[in-house]
Amino acid sequence: MKQNMEPQELADRSGVKLEHVRNLESGNARPGMDALYRIAQALCVNVDELLCDSVVKSGWVYRKEIMETVDDCTDFEKRYLLYMLKMSRLLMKKDMDTKTKINQFFRDMEI
Repeated sequence: MKQNMEPQELADRSGVKLEHVRNLESGNARPGMDALYRIAQALCVNVDELLCDSVVKSGWVYRKEIMETVDDCTDFEKRYLLYMLKMSRLLMKKDMDTKTKINQFFRDMEI
């Protein structure tokens, strides 16, 4: 989930202190329930979407994001993305090393 919101704007919209927002972004702090709720409201998302990586049943979040991603794609782009998705899935199922590399790539890209 990308919102492209500057830390100051998020702090202003959520009422969470700027320093705390920066610490959360860098992984140096964990939000309390109140801060989590206020940040989710400021981003116009649900708390589950913020916690997607740690929520066990988050399939609907991914499905929603996939649908939003391909919504304005051409038919060719959709076909290509589907092909890439299927190939990636096959690679991950066959090779644990590939799965580890893909996971690391996404962590590095902050996707």
